[in-house]
Amino acid sequence: MKRIFLTVLLLFGFSFAEVKITTTIKPLADIVKEVGKDKVNVAYIIPSNVNFHTYEYKPMDIKKVYESDLFIFIGYGEPNISSLTKNLKKEKLMQITSLKGIFLLKEEDHNEIHPAVWLDPENAKVIAKAVMDFLASKDKLNAQFYKSNYLEFEKKSE
Repeated sequence: MKRIFLTVLLLFGFSFAEVKITTTIKPLADIVKEVGKDKVNVAYIIPSNVNFHTYEYKPMDIKKVYESDLFIFIGYGEPNISSLTKNLKKEKLMQITSLKGIFLLKEEDHNEIHPAVWLDPENAKVIAKAVMDFLASKDKLNAQFYKSNYLEFEKKSE
């Protein structure tokens, strides 16, 4: 009986790999969820009902970020983001505005980057592809699953 249980655990245990990803805001978490579906544990730290430019991080936010396999953030407009990222390894960080292919829009009134980069459908695809690439490298057994989800997301974004 033990042997059967161990065999079942070995066969199915690996397919339930769960990657932990934390984002700063819900729209980024939504993109992650589209690509990772039930194989990703995704959370965001800045509540939707607050001004994300002035949000103050709580200890539980910091804990979520440090316990994650990946922390996704925009890179502009988020409050004191360097305090969250300074001690994390580069491979655990994804700065959206640094992704190759992201189109950055400058705000006319003060010539700064507009942080809502995910609103452009082409940018959303770039973000989703970067998430897919990360997930496929972290969880190789489910790489095709993430690719299929990304392709479906890409179709919906056209």
